[in-house]
Formats: sequence, C-alpha cells, structure tokens
Amino acid sequence: MIGYIRGDLHSYTENTCIIETSGGVGYELYVMNATIRVLREQQAPIGLYVCTIVREDALLLFGFLTQEVKQMFILLTGISKVGAKTALAILELFSIQDMYAIVAQNDIARLSSVPGIGKKTAQHIILELQYKLRSIPHVEQSTQQLDMIENSVYGEAKEALLSLGYEETLVHTTLSHVITSNPSIEVSSLIKKALHSLAL
Repeated sequence: MIGYIRGDLHSYTENTCIIETSGGVGYELYVMNATIRVLREQQAPIGLYVCTIVREDALLLFGFLTQEVKQMFILLTGISKVGAKTALAILELFSIQDMYAIVAQNDIARLSSVPGIGKKTAQHIILELQYKLRSIPHVEQSTQQLDMIENSVYGEAKEALLSLGYEETLVHTTLSHVITSNPSIEVSSLIKKALHSLAL
C-alpha cells in the first residue's frame, strides 16, 4: 500500500496531478484544487501523503499535503454515504480546526453548505465524527472544543448509557440512529429512546 510519494510535478489538471519519482515512474493522484495551487508554487521535489482506495474496477490514489488531512479524509470516507468526492469537497472548504469547530458546535448549517450535502447527511457526519475525531494523531486540539463535544446532547447521553454498563460501540450506534431521526431531541428524551432501543 502506497503511503507517501516524493518526486517532481509532471503535469496536472483541476483535480489530479502526476508525480514523477526519481525512478521515472509517474503516479496519478486525485487532489484538492488548493493542493494543486501549492504544488505549482514549489520548485523543489514535492511530497504527498497518499490514501489508496481499492475498487473492483480501479485502484485510486488520493494525495494530501499533510498527514492530518489524510487522516481526516480516511475518517470521512469511513462514514456511510460519504464517498471520496464528497470528502474532498469538505476538505476543500474546511481546515482540520474548522472540522473540530463544526463538530463541537454541531454546526449542521455550515457543513451542509458543501455541495451535495443536505442537513440530514451533515447531521450524520457530525455524529460519526464526534465518535471518531479523537483518533486523528498530531492535531493541535482545543480543550474547549473537545469539552464541547463531550458536553453535547450526544456526549451527555453517551456518558449516561456507558455508566449503566452498555458497550461503547452499541451506545454510539443507538444514539446516532435516534438523533438522526430526531435532530432536535433533548438529552432526557434521547436517553429514554435509546434505552428503549437497547432493551429490544
């Protein structure tokens, strides 16, 4: 699996580039427009962190300037209904710190400003990232932002159910399902509905 490529910028389009390594091999990568702009300004050999996605009919390479952005891309594409194209569109608009703020503030309106993402999908992405976001390494995380995530409706309900002995993955799945169906639900009602589902 290719994790990093270093070489010269051979050619590029609006959302792809070909990096030619010292061995003369050219790798075509899908990248963000912002990445293309940065690569065009660099004179020396360039390096990109690579995420490889294997499909039945293709092997696709996606390039990123930093490991942190690559990790966020991996998290996003691991969410149902979020493909590579949508993940790139999100990262084109929002930095890593922007994503933390969106999740911390449950900012559905801001995330749904991305083309192709409606309010329900935005809510789903935020819920999933609340659960997964701490796994990104080497990101300078704001304590206030992380506290806000833990103190959100989701976070409070999660802590209450965990204290009752329920397994974390099961709690997350149950809460996500309930909140997706009831975006404006309060903590007490969320806990009651989740307990009902867990008892079935």
